[in-house]
Amino acid sequence: MFGPPEPSTVTDDPVVAAAMAEVMQTGQPLSPGNQTPPDVLTVRITSLALGLGNAPAIRIAVAHLGALFPQGYEVLHWAHAFN
Repeated sequence: MFGPPEPSTVTDDPVVAAAMAEVMQTGQPLSPGNQTPPDVLTVRITSLALGLGNAPAIRIAVAHLGALFPQGYEVLHWAHAFN
């Protein structure tokens, strides 16, 4: 779901490879404005807590972390996980 911050023509992902080939054929340069700044990290956070009767509560978040964001982060995905 998440790859390196800069697309590359050397990739195992066939969708990315096809998109990169199409861009290269049209002669359009890759726009640096569309790329994630190098100081931004994409992280997955998994939280597990035990409630009443040891009932598990699991939450998963995927976020960008970096000084670019006003709060220092941007949540991309938030979900409950059931065990």
